Amino acid sequence: MVTGRRDAKLPVWPVEARLAALLPDLLVFRKPRGSEPELATAQGVLLGVHVTGFTALMDRFSLTCKSERDMDKLAHIFSYYISDIVEHVLCFGGDILNITGNMLLALWRVEQNQLSDIITLVAKCSLEIQEKFGIYHTREGQDLQLKIGLSAGRISQVIVGDERQQYLLVIGRDVDDVRLAQRLAQANEIVLSWNCWMLCEQYMFEVEIMREDEAVKLRDMRIIDPFDFDEHFDKCLDYLPHYRTSAETLRTALELDPHSDLDQKLRKHIMKNLLKKIDEGQPVEYVSEFRTVTLVLVSLEFHKTAWMLHLCHLIQESALYISTVIEKGGGQLSRIFMFEKGCMFLCVFGLPGDKKPDECAHALESSFSIFSFCWENPAKTKLVSISITNGPVFCGVVGAVARHEYTVIGPKVSLAARMITAYPGLVSCDEITYLRSMLPAYNFKKLPEKMMKNISNPGKIYEYLGHRRCIMFGKRHLARKRNKNRPLLGVLGTPCFSTDREKELEAFQMAQQRCLHQKKGQAVLYEGGKGYGKSQLLAEINFLTQKEGHRVLPLMLKEADSKQCFYAIQTLMAIFFEIDTCPAYYRQECLQRHLRGIVEEQLHCLFNDLLFVKFPLSFKVSHMDDVARQKKVKACFIKVLQEAARETPLIFLIDEAQYMDAASWEFLETLLSSMPIMMVMTLTPIFTLCGWAQHFLQSPQAILMPITKLATTSLLRMACWELGVVSIPQELQIYLHRCFGNPLYCEVLCQDLLSKDMLLFHDLQKEEEENSKWETLSANAMKSIMYSMFPANSEEGQELYVCTVKDDVNLDTVLLPPFLKEIAVSQLDQLSPEEQLLVKCAAIIGHSFHIDLLQHLLPGWDKNKLLQVLRALVDIHVLCWPDKSQELPAEPILVPSSIDIIDETKEKKTKLDSSPFQMKPSRTQEAFSSECCRTEEEFLDQVKRKLAQTSPEKDLLTTKPCHCKDILKLVLSPLTQHCLVIGETTCAFYYLLEAAAASLDLSDNYMAFFYLRKASSLLGQPSAFSFLKKHKVKICQFEEATFCRLLSEVCFNMGHITLAKKLARKALRLLKRNFPWTWFGVLFQTFLEKYWHPCTLSQPPNNPSENKKNLAVLQQQVHCLSLLWQLYNLEATASSYRFACLATLMQKNSAEEFANEAQVVSTYVELSQFSQSMGIKDKWLHCEQMAIQKSSLCWFSREGLLATAQLMQALAYTKLCLGHLDFSIKLGFQAREICRHLKKPALENLVLSVLFRSAFLKKKFGLCVHVLESQWALISQGYDVLGLACFYSACLDLLLYGKGLLFRPFSECLRFVQIYEHSRVLFSQSNVMLGVHSSLAMWFAQESQWGLFEHYFSKACQLVKRTNASLFGAHGFVRFLECHVLMLQKIPEGIFMHIPLELRSQTLEYFKEFFSRCVTCPVYHQWVSELKASVMRCEKREFMSLTNSIRPFDTCLTRIWIKGEFLQENNS
Repeated sequence: MVTGRRDAKLPVWPVEARLAALLPDLLVFRKPRGSEPELATAQGVLLGVHVTGFTALMDRFSLTCKSERDMDKLAHIFSYYISDIVEHVLCFGGDILNITGNMLLALWRVEQNQLSDIITLVAKCSLEIQEKFGIYHTREGQDLQLKIGLSAGRISQVIVGDERQQYLLVIGRDVDDVRLAQRLAQANEIVLSWNCWMLCEQYMFEVEIMREDEAVKLRDMRIIDPFDFDEHFDKCLDYLPHYRTSAETLRTALELDPHSDLDQKLRKHIMKNLLKKIDEGQPVEYVSEFRTVTLVLVSLEFHKTAWMLHLCHLIQESALYISTVIEKGGGQLSRIFMFEKGCMFLCVFGLPGDKKPDECAHALESSFSIFSFCWENPAKTKLVSISITNGPVFCGVVGAVARHEYTVIGPKVSLAARMITAYPGLVSCDEITYLRSMLPAYNFKKLPEKMMKNISNPGKIYEYLGHRRCIMFGKRHLARKRNKNRPLLGVLGTPCFSTDREKELEAFQMAQQRCLHQKKGQAVLYEGGKGYGKSQLLAEINFLTQKEGHRVLPLMLKEADSKQCFYAIQTLMAIFFEIDTCPAYYRQECLQRHLRGIVEEQLHCLFNDLLFVKFPLSFKVSHMDDVARQKKVKACFIKVLQEAARETPLIFLIDEAQYMDAASWEFLETLLSSMPIMMVMTLTPIFTLCGWAQHFLQSPQAILMPITKLATTSLLRMACWELGVVSIPQELQIYLHRCFGNPLYCEVLCQDLLSKDMLLFHDLQKEEEENSKWETLSANAMKSIMYSMFPANSEEGQELYVCTVKDDVNLDTVLLPPFLKEIAVSQLDQLSPEEQLLVKCAAIIGHSFHIDLLQHLLPGWDKNKLLQVLRALVDIHVLCWPDKSQELPAEPILVPSSIDIIDETKEKKTKLDSSPFQMKPSRTQEAFSSECCRTEEEFLDQVKRKLAQTSPEKDLLTTKPCHCKDILKLVLSPLTQHCLVIGETTCAFYYLLEAAAASLDLSDNYMAFFYLRKASSLLGQPSAFSFLKKHKVKICQFEEATFCRLLSEVCFNMGHITLAKKLARKALRLLKRNFPWTWFGVLFQTFLEKYWHPCTLSQPPNNPSENKKNLAVLQQQVHCLSLLWQLYNLEATASSYRFACLATLMQKNSAEEFANEAQVVSTYVELSQFSQSMGIKDKWLHCEQMAIQKSSLCWFSREGLLATAQLMQALAYTKLCLGHLDFSIKLGFQAREICRHLKKPALENLVLSVLFRSAFLKKKFGLCVHVLESQWALISQGYDVLGLACFYSACLDLLLYGKGLLFRPFSECLRFVQIYEHSRVLFSQSNVMLGVHSSLAMWFAQESQWGLFEHYFSKACQLVKRTNASLFGAHGFVRFLECHVLMLQKIPEGIFMHIPLELRSQTLEYFKEFFSRCVTCPVYHQWVSELKASVMRCEKREFMSLTNSIRPFDTCLTRIWIKGEFLQENNS
């Protein structure tokens, strides 16, 4: 609840005070007098306040609102407005009788001789209300204004109801007068009833007579000496015994001592769902919520001749009946209002705790029952009108802290009231109720359109005629039609639900075989929750069986069908006889044709009533009683079906069989045991089946097959099909976790996203262009990850799409579609109040949450209560632990609370992305440093000893586990969302940077892009380089530098090299470490870095805080410079080489200044690999040796272990390049072991690539397959396109030279290249793609497809100049040279269309270039030498006489493999 005091904290009251705050003093201080109806009279003054413009405002919201937040805003507007008026009335001693819709009614109860003084008091109160709150300007342009009416005199209070629930009514002539005064008043006017005017001190008021004997308009009060209003106010207080006595509260009723009788008396007037929450101790602000409900408004007009007591008895009788019927249907009678001609009963279905399926149908049936009851005695009731509407409303508390009421507010409430006036004497409903009820259309009648006050678009209105049996059959259809584009068992040749629905289909097929071979009836009943795909499964069975030539009788049942005896069999037989779709005049002839020769003609009249035909009644049938006729009908049906089954197998398909009537179940059981028939049905387990149904299920010929949820992979694949794409972004995958394996939920969510136009679709195969703006990279980010649905067998030329979420869409705040929200709310209402509260608070945090974080949102809950409720929710499968083996922890695993984190944010910002630093080494480290390694052998010996440790206490790999993924999921992501919601944008920006850094650390580039895009939107920049615009969020220079560095890394991973370089340069500039733009600047900066920078290194400051800041800056500088040399290293130009060399030099200097051993080791490893790729052998080996010497203390932190893993990978890489293959394999396995424990998938993938290459060159093809299996498992989790390209390159090598080994089919490898060859990621990786295109060319040469050979060879030719001496570059160069040799071999055959004139000289030039470039990769030298020798022999035409019947390239390439184990010779 939101009160007028916006910032006031609601007091903690006892239960009795909370109950009293919901009720008027008239009830709180009432003394029960006897049985209901209870009637009492009193004197008093009534004040009625009507808020005009509120209905029009609701109508405007209903037309323009885009989310529930808008409707919630509407409720807050009204609550803010009305709360101030309520508090003002309470200050003047008024008693708020009710707050209903846009009306407030207050009473001053006094003696008759005190009326004139109190009228003066109330008039003064009214004038002040109009002065302070008379007009309220809303942002929507619709002003709220007040019309106030006053009356005075005798008032009757009536209590109706029973011992469980009671309702207060105030009736009488003066109550009618206050309503009349309100209607006569215009906006901002106060009108007194004539009786009130007669009783007041008339000389005190300036008035205008409106109508004689009707009303008076109050203009002002005359202040005449010695009149003093304060004295008059004090005098009036003596008349008001329950006026407040303390300044702490506005009502004495809230300070009453607890008493059991008082508690029981008050509880009778409050709805049970609200009582449960009050008893649970939930705060008032937690009670309100926004939900979809069904409203039933019953209007009863009584005859004017009815006297008071008789009228009270009529209301009592009606209230009891209406309450009973509504509660039976699952609703509640919320309020009873009196008006001039009668009273209204507001009933609500779907209030918190009451949500049930099919509430619209229950509301309609309950309404018709009430309508029929009230019309049974016309002498009592003059007119009965009922309106039913369904839609979103605010269900909650409105008013002030001291006096508020639980009510429903929304456009649908106003619509229900207007429908009563527009369609009197009918049961009318709106179109939504008609559609959601799922009742037969013949139960409704469309009503003519009518104008309704302040309702611009009421929609179609229908009259409900009650449940009637119409002369018609059910329809031959199923709930679902089979989708040709998405068959159950496959799409594009790929299994769809094979792991989820294959078992269910197999059960049907086995039962079908038993039915055909054993000649016995079989039944398969699929049981599963709503939306699990039962109907889809039935549609697939329908398709398959009809395809096989079986006769299928499909039928879907509804809830209303269960009330009609024999309805299911009646409809099935009508479908069998084909009379369900034929014209009525032809029905009898059609039926007779089917019965002829099977059923004797004199028995045809048995089917008259059942099948709506008119055969003449025979003598034989006329002498049968009802039981005999029923038995004969069933026997005839069985006989007809048996005859038909002899010709064609019969299959009954019954969807929603839980709605089948008992007589039909009985007949089906008889049919099952008497003939070979196949029955397939679906059931929903929440329904209780009748006795005959349970007996049917126990039959040995019936199989009950439960249908489970879909696996996550199948569900995501289904989402791709729904959206027509091959991949969906990860934030959308997280959004679809709401489905929890339910296919229907997935379909509805996808359709909702499409209908709201929240997605963008991009052609996957469209060539990407280099992008210079960060804000336009969404599509490129999506294309930089591998697709989710692998279209290996898709048709050539088929367009493939990926989708992205629009930049202005935040999926965290997207509301569930109404259909799914109804289901969720219904399930939520089945929980206890404390369970509901926990789930709601957990939902605020996010999909995953930590229990300590949750406890801060639960008012007054201790840890024990929290754990108890959590256990209960886990037991009923509402919640689950992320790890199934996880139990309730005794202590929190992660950060304890958001409050502590937010309070420390400023201190932590200087440590962003920086690791903890130890100023002094520990004793263990000192001891270890005494045995620090200086040689490669010593280092490897240390690694071997550490990996061999088996003690858990000493095992460094297990004692330093990685919690990054858990922290990101359970802490950073919820905190980010929390800060965004509460408007803490500075903290949100900080946590978004942390989340992006964590995602990059986990090799999840897309999620890093996702978080950085959110951070960018907080800054409010149109581009990454807008220096003129100020940031919306106040951030420090270090944070901006970190932001730019993270952006640069993400762009680098996406293949946008130019933008990545610009961002890295900008980050360095912000870190006060400029990087030059020109060649002269490179020369000058190189000089400074070599000679001046080492001399300027100073001792770290004594201030620890300042030292940490400097270290954090240095670490960011190292990251930026590392990115820069990698970016320039991708461009094989002299200029880029100079820039890359400078970046490595600056990185080395910064790392040494950083003085962190792990960082220094990592830097030297990177310098080593850079030197190798540039062909600088001495520097390559020197930097590697320096890394080994610096690695002494790297085992004492996760960062150090990572540096060790990088060094191990570099050593394995080096041994491979040098040709020491066995040693390389051994080191590779050790490096992989460390990577697996550190959970570094990117580094592990690189290690596996080295392992594969070593095993491949060693011809250990079994090991190659094992490595590829591990690599595929790793890549499929990370969605890495570059990793996938390396993987398929290895697969092609295995296909070409692996002695027939096939790990992935060639078609799959080719399809990957065709789809992703235009990707910016692969475009920037020339080394990898040179090998891929050359291998493809070699494969097509093997298959003698020379046109395709030339196509891919030409692509390789474009890449060869852009490669370097790295392992992938050298490997690609070798494959390229093989293609050249092959072309030279095949020239005499004249098979090539485009041959360079100087092919041989060009080939020799390439050989020369290889040996000069790839100095640091001697492992391939012998191989290439053999190739060169074959070219030289080609000149002498030595190999032209050799045959090549096996392979086109056997003569040159196979011989290289066979000719001595040349690689093993290099091992020495």
